[in-house]
Amino acid sequence: MGRIVNTPSAYRSKSPLVQAVVEGDLVFVSGMPPVDRDGVSVGHDIATQTRQVMDNIKIILEAAGSSMARVVRTTVFFTHREDYAGLDAVYEEYFPGQVPSRSALIVGGLVRPQWRVEIDAIAMVG
Repeated sequence: MGRIVNTPSAYRSKSPLVQAVVEGDLVFVSGMPPVDRDGVSVGHDIATQTRQVMDNIKIILEAAGSSMARVVRTTVFFTHREDYAGLDAVYEEYFPGQVPSRSALIVGGLVRPQWRVEIDAIAMVG
């Protein structure tokens, strides 16, 4: 396995997973929920939760030697169809210019019932 990314500046799960793995020219960021670096779930609305998720991804990418501008792919999992527009509005703030390839899935639930969104990412490094 490649280099493990583990920064205390972003959420670190107690589950058996890492924040990210750098393999070759790519960094693979694990699915990030709306949780701050202290492990506290953030917000009840989709905008606040999406912003926390994207901030976690941004911090992890920077720790890996990458950036949001180098993201090539994301997967978005969200629980409420009516959140789509709000989620997109915040998501686009983090990708000014060109957005990456993306899949978006409405799911029956996430690990914690208060979570409305989780996003993973793949980015170029170097």
